[in-house]
Amino acid sequence: MKELLPNGRIGTGRGSDYESDPLPSRFGPHSNHTRLGCAQVKWIEWQSGSERVFLSAFGAGCVPMSTVLAHIYSDEGFVVAADGINVLRNGAELEITSRDTRKIFDWPGVNRALACTLFGRVTLYDDAGEEPVFNFISASNDASRAISSMPIRDTEEFVGKLAPLVAEKLVALKQDGTLSRYPSPEPKRIGETGSTIVRLFLDGYFDGEPFRTGVRFYNDNQRIGWGSISEHNLGHAGWAIYGSPVIAHLLFDTEDERFKRYRTDASKLAVELCKKGGRVPTLQHAIEIATNYIAACSDPIAIESDPNCAYYGGRIHAAIITPKDGFQWVPGFEPTLAA
Repeated sequence: MKELLPNGRIGTGRGSDYESDPLPSRFGPHSNHTRLGCAQVKWIEWQSGSERVFLSAFGAGCVPMSTVLAHIYSDEGFVVAADGINVLRNGAELEITSRDTRKIFDWPGVNRALACTLFGRVTLYDDAGEEPVFNFISASNDASRAISSMPIRDTEEFVGKLAPLVAEKLVALKQDGTLSRYPSPEPKRIGETGSTIVRLFLDGYFDGEPFRTGVRFYNDNQRIGWGSISEHNLGHAGWAIYGSPVIAHLLFDTEDERFKRYRTDASKLAVELCKKGGRVPTLQHAIEIATNYIAACSDPIAIESDPNCAYYGGRIHAAIITPKDGFQWVPGFEPTLAA
């Protein structure tokens, strides 16, 4: 873990942009190339108490979040997909402000091809809660471009170069008085330092080798810090999905007729292969799994089983990342909004 220790305070105001729910670090530390054995437990309890974390019959986990993301690693490459809902939190109220929000970004470099997804308190406002003063999307994209010409060994070195550039911008805003306090949108969790402000997930290739990792920026007693997210890795049959554990269970582990339209032959085949320790075979399989999971969570019928699904939906966008062609949008699932 690395930290910047600025003096003074930074400001919260209101929160914006696909606010994140608590993210339990329930899978423990695994390397980027770890594959877990198949588990036969559908639900496990996270020790923080109230939240249940889904673990499918074939070993894939689903973390409860207020945005829907699907990261699928196949034998042909990665697929990353997201919903398009943007939520503005003002006190206890949640307001959907956009159904066409972009959450996936292309981060190319000299020897790498990466996709980045972000969620959490993406936008910081002034003390009055009126004017946006910092945006993690812009700051992270700028930092990625700043190091794009540098050959980088792996995700650990990449995060070590990118994170300070983002954090330094926050410190500068605090030093010049633009902000007064850092926000604490998430409660402190077991095994994590501070309160997470935003999380970034990275999927892609360094020198043709597949990697998956994450980084969280957090507030630790008004100090900005960052660290890795160990559970976002290549274990769990190459699946990393976020959103509704309830809908993930109904879609992948049952024959619930309400979600029949999203349970394609491709997803059924992939689940059976993963039960035997294999990965999703093709990019097309991965595309169907990722986009149909998000569509199932976004279907109004899903609210019957999980009320949180009322805040999922909007335009689904999806990208593929391969060692040969790098980052490309999936035809028909391009975002409308530019970075």
